[in-house]
Amino acid sequence: MAKIRVFFRIAILMLSLLFIVPWFALTQLILGHNYHRSVRHRMKYARFILWVLGVEIEKTGEVPTEPVLFVANHRCWLDPVLSFHAPMLVVAKAEVGNWPLIGFGCQMCGAIFVQRDKKSSRKQTLVEMLTQLKEGFSVLIYAEGTTNGAPTTKEFRLGGFRLAAEHGIPIAPIALEYQNHSDYWINNDLFIPHAMRTFGRRKTQVKIHYGEVQRGKDPELLAENTQNLIDEKLTEMRKDWFIDTEESQKIT
Repeated sequence: MAKIRVFFRIAILMLSLLFIVPWFALTQLILGHNYHRSVRHRMKYARFILWVLGVEIEKTGEVPTEPVLFVANHRCWLDPVLSFHAPMLVVAKAEVGNWPLIGFGCQMCGAIFVQRDKKSSRKQTLVEMLTQLKEGFSVLIYAEGTTNGAPTTKEFRLGGFRLAAEHGIPIAPIALEYQNHSDYWINNDLFIPHAMRTFGRRKTQVKIHYGEVQRGKDPELLAENTQNLIDEKLTEMRKDWFIDTEESQKIT
């Protein structure tokens, strides 16, 4: 049964991409480039992807209505798709921009690409983030810099927090947790085998919490407070709900 789900889900998503990406491009060509429109399209398509994959989300907390810097923990390649509750631009690794169809679609929707190993790219990313925030867009970053399978977060990188402290940008924490450890895309796990497991699972259970907005002029304190809020919520989410690796391998 899992193999049948994989086949049909891949077929549906590939067909939808073959339609959606050219439609995005044509819309941009006819109506001109508009991030507000593109982000709305991305939010709708994200809901469609999650429906196809059988992802069930339990959302708590209030989503800010003002432009903010969203800071989330990072578990899996699916994380950015889960961020459909508010219009936001996602900071993603540069490699995603080269993925067939998906990369082009991300560019159409205003993704901000960064080469993490290049200082100049990281600096330019901060400039672009500030520009978009001033234009009224929220921006989402994963401050750990990579996916993480530990119960709580790794040390946060301070670039985004320095930007927020210097320019008075509010920070909105997001705690994100999957029920199964096998949903994590970590270590040397290859994308395709992991995606096949995700596509083959009947349901994927996720919890997402939007925390209280943080403000301040001290980037290190902002990072510490944001990280503490996320870690506390992750611990709360996992209690009597999270399934460890050994148990999750028994689930089909």
